[in-house]
Amino acid sequence: KSPTKVAHILSCQRRGGGKMELKLSAFLTQLYWLLGDLSEQDKQEVKDFLLDFVSNEPQARSRIDHFLDDEYGKTSCCPHCKSNQIVRYGKTRLERQRYCCKTCSRHFLSTTGTARYRSQTDLKTWLTFLRCFFRRDSIRKCAEICHIQLWRAFYMRHKVLACLEAADDKHHLSDVIQADEIYFPISFKGCRDPEVKPPRRKGLKKRGLSGEQVCIPCALDPYRHVVARVAKLGKNSTAALLGAFAGKIADGSTIVSDADPSYKRFCERSGFRHVELPRGKSQRGYDIQAINSYHAGLRQFINGRFHGVATKYLSHYIAWYNLIWLNMRKSVEEQRICLEEIFRNQTASEISYEKIYGRKRIPTLC
Repeated sequence: KSPTKVAHILSCQRRGGGKMELKLSAFLTQLYWLLGDLSEQDKQEVKDFLLDFVSNEPQARSRIDHFLDDEYGKTSCCPHCKSNQIVRYGKTRLERQRYCCKTCSRHFLSTTGTARYRSQTDLKTWLTFLRCFFRRDSIRKCAEICHIQLWRAFYMRHKVLACLEAADDKHHLSDVIQADEIYFPISFKGCRDPEVKPPRRKGLKKRGLSGEQVCIPCALDPYRHVVARVAKLGKNSTAALLGAFAGKIADGSTIVSDADPSYKRFCERSGFRHVELPRGKSQRGYDIQAINSYHAGLRQFINGRFHGVATKYLSHYIAWYNLIWLNMRKSVEEQRICLEEIFRNQTASEISYEKIYGRKRIPTLC
């Protein structure tokens, strides 16, 4: 039950001339039982060892990659209808395990709905990239460490972010909820079309709240769950709140906000209790300090760490910060495990190159 035992099994599979002829029926069965009793950390060491061991054997590496892929992304339900009535349904031409759902009769792979769906990047590179992502390394540094092209590192980052956004969208708020909005200037960062991104001086042309800024209503509960969506351009409104928080707040919850009348009208329409805290005044047992702290951290994350992001990708980076905020009080190891779980689980629909690059430049709700 260690890399040494796995090495012994591999060495027993060698036949004349030093070439490895894998007897899949025997070798993978032994390896499967060995992996089953190991801890997550030991499994990771075995995976790294196996990939290094067969680095000079392309055919063997390919087969072991597929085996590790199936073990790493093992599925227990259908990604389309969430039914657990699934059976194995042969393999693809690349020897990847295919499944069939008895409920909806659709076929899928263990990577369907994950960041690795239709990805030609091997598992080891993905795990290396995930460690870089966890450290919040730049795209250029990720590409250098993983030995991949710059555009591929950008694409891999946003595939992971799309999974984070899908997982973040499942959160619902309850109890006493603090709500407030935050604004970011419209950004066409990375766009090379002069008609879309005309040259202009640094900063905004108009003072105060205007159509040059996007409004992001945010709400959080005592359990550190956050709902934050790019709602509209310009000043906050009741329609923006209805679009951002629709179906996300449990019945009987209390909304605590500042004196913005949009929140009062939103609570009246939705049937929530509203507690208003005018500037300079307080009320026993209620405050909006947590949401203000969240806004300060989010602004530092977007403007300080990344020097601003394109508006069409803003929701991706908000989901990233929401994960950081949710796990802020956990240990580094627990945070890493949480990120890997989201990466491995089927949390999103099919994530493709076209869906990422084809997003609306200003994806508002209203």
